[in-house]
Amino acid sequence: MATVNFAIGEKLGRSRRIWLAVTIVIIGATLQATAFTVAHLVIGRIITGVGTGLKTSTVPLYQAELCNRTLRGRLVSTEVLFVGVGIVTAYWFDFGMSFVGGPIAWRLPLAFQIVFAICVIILVFALPESPRWLFNHGREAEAMALLCAVHDKEPTDPYIVEERKAILHAIAVEAAEEKTRYQVLLTWGMQFMNQFGGINLVVYYIPSVLVENVGMTPQLAQILGGCINIMFIVGSILPSLALDKIGRRRTMMLGSFGLSVCMLLIAALLPQALEGDESSRAHAFASASVTFFFLYMLIFGMSANCVPWVYVSEIVPLRARTRGAAIGVSSN
Repeated sequence: MATVNFAIGEKLGRSRRIWLAVTIVIIGATLQATAFTVAHLVIGRIITGVGTGLKTSTVPLYQAELCNRTLRGRLVSTEVLFVGVGIVTAYWFDFGMSFVGGPIAWRLPLAFQIVFAICVIILVFALPESPRWLFNHGREAEAMALLCAVHDKEPTDPYIVEERKAILHAIAVEAAEEKTRYQVLLTWGMQFMNQFGGINLVVYYIPSVLVENVGMTPQLAQILGGCINIMFIVGSILPSLALDKIGRRRTMMLGSFGLSVCMLLIAALLPQALEGDESSRAHAFASASVTFFFLYMLIFGMSANCVPWVYVSEIVPLRARTRGAAIGVSSN
């Protein structure tokens, strides 16, 4: 659903796109929480997906363009860290509501996302537009005033002068470049591999795997699944603190190697712990596989969870950044 951003994103600017996105999320969440038929629920989910795609392809760009360039990796990674916080919060909220009977058990979790969306709508009214977007659309006076306000410096300050020159130089260089196909393909590929590497298996299906392959009770599997997802947050703390020092390529290469090893060992260990096998050998293999589920989530948070979002906001030229980000995030 990030492709909606491709059509309308550059015209609206960054802050107005965020406002529009969360408004769409509220509409979709309301439809889901009030659904009485499957079709009603599905329509609400599609609308929510449109808003989520619009938001996730805008916020990293907005952060990257507004923050100090020396802190870009850390700050964009922090946004993705809170995605992990949201996933874990939703997981444990759903787990708690599983003990409640009746429609409220699923209606309340669906409706509760509206609370966070309303908070974002209120906050966005106080947020400035992206200075790079303003420069790119010929609104230099507004852009300069915004740069000075954000960094709390005078227009003659060397940092502001250098930042203005860097932005205008980047716009000029990027305008001379005719093709952005390679950069967009890289962003699309990174986001695609972010999902294709098996993360959804762990986030969504780990309780089923623990019940069917490891032999745990459903409740214990849900509790352990929630603990495994917490590793997502723990791992994301590292790039939020040190990604600008470690670098993007090195982080992804080491992380991808670690994720491959974990998935390889999970695939090798799980078939040895067949359902119904109570032997000590099967128990040992099952326990080992759970260990690598924990390790997988930790490594994913440290690498593939954060780097693709930073990469999307940096590699695509400014004149094509909105549409490039929309295409890239569409594969996530």
